[in-house]
Amino acid sequence: MKVLSRIAAVFVLLLGCVTTIPGCDGGNPHDAVAEKMSSAMNEFASILATVKDEKSAESAATKLKPLGEKIKKIMDEGDKLPEPSEELKKKYEAQFAGVQKKIMDEMMRIGTQVPAAMPILSDAMDAIGGMN
Repeated sequence: MKVLSRIAAVFVLLLGCVTTIPGCDGGNPHDAVAEKMSSAMNEFASILATVKDEKSAESAATKLKPLGEKIKKIMDEGDKLPEPSEELKKKYEAQFAGVQKKIMDEMMRIGTQVPAAMPILSDAMDAIGGMN
């Protein structure tokens, strides 16, 4: 259960990133940050989708660690931008809803169908969440 809790904490962190990404109309740096985070989250979901057994979990873990560094850089970039309006926050929440569901579905699938993969993925998830 500890591993599942840690992975759930990473998911909550990613959700928090999405709902606080600054954004604005017209191709400015805010939109670029949102696009980068969207890409990273889709990559995160795609990597999780490859986990079918312990061996594939090990492969996924090696891919998740550098992705964690990438996500941290995107978050840092977003933190430097001004706070977006509530309207823009809602825009990005809606934009990211699909990928959020993909990530949650994959995490639930792994937890129920490939429980032996959870400890393998745990350290990589810690790197993404900055919990190590």
